[in-house]
Amino acid sequence: MKNIFFFFACLSFLSACQSGGAGKVTLEGTINGFGDGEIYMVKPSDNPVMDTVKVVKDKFTKEIMLTEPTVYMLSFGQDQQPGFIVLEPGKASLTYTMNEVSSLKATSGKEQEVLEAFNQLAAPYYKKMDSLGMIAMSAPDDTAGLFALQSQFEKFNEELNGVQRQFIIDHPSGYASSFIALSFLSEKQDRTYSDIIGMYNGLDKKVQASYFGLKLKEMADQAKKTAEGEKAPGFTLPDVDGNLVSLTQFKGQYLLIDFWASWCRPCRDENPNVVNAYQEFHAKGFDILGVSFDGDREAIFEEGETI
Repeated sequence: MKNIFFFFACLSFLSACQSGGAGKVTLEGTINGFGDGEIYMVKPSDNPVMDTVKVVKDKFTKEIMLTEPTVYMLSFGQDQQPGFIVLEPGKASLTYTMNEVSSLKATSGKEQEVLEAFNQLAAPYYKKMDSLGMIAMSAPDDTAGLFALQSQFEKFNEELNGVQRQFIIDHPSGYASSFIALSFLSEKQDRTYSDIIGMYNGLDKKVQASYFGLKLKEMADQAKKTAEGEKAPGFTLPDVDGNLVSLTQFKGQYLLIDFWASWCRPCRDENPNVVNAYQEFHAKGFDILGVSFDGDREAIFEEGETI
């Protein structure tokens, strides 16, 4: 199922400085049906910091020192959907009912209000896409049906992307906007340097200097290295015979770098077209450098034609 918050747990986090918003927050929570035990709060950093929170008779209190408004992920148990809250100095509260995914209610400050406003706009799209996912799981062998579901899913996804984009434009001063922007871009497979730097530049300076703002800048700097018009970054890798091949060896030629893997069905389907292009244009100075992501050398030759 598509969930913007899934990417929070997958990101490689970077420590950041903050010009304001420092102070202590006291978080009080009620987890209905939990009883006694422990939950966990995860804070972004180079190595995500996990705090253990003791819960007694469904209740807990946690004091945290902040350097800036910070998005925390809360884990209520392995079989529970994680929750998210933007903490700011002062008092904050949350309630959650076990086994009820949409029951999380949080009150913290204006940044939490920004996140909640986005969640309300996005909820109808997540509901539609989750429904499509459930239908797909019920008929995994219906190829035609799955194709139709995928098309519908992509339509809803594109609509959601538009909502995300516009929300960030409308809320440039929200720290939560940088979190939403980073989540949006992390799942956008065709993101470009222009996409990323455009969102980053649209944020207020204080948000750009925040944790997630700096992550956006880092993503933009990385994307710029492979942006159209930029010099391709050099690399050297072994070929199928163990000989080292460097990108610099192809200087002055028209070169297609084809990243693929034997387990990637679209890659294998495209392979005949790559071969045909090579055969047609190689005599005119065109070459292809295939880079396989296979961990098993033999898998490269198991099927399909190679150049």
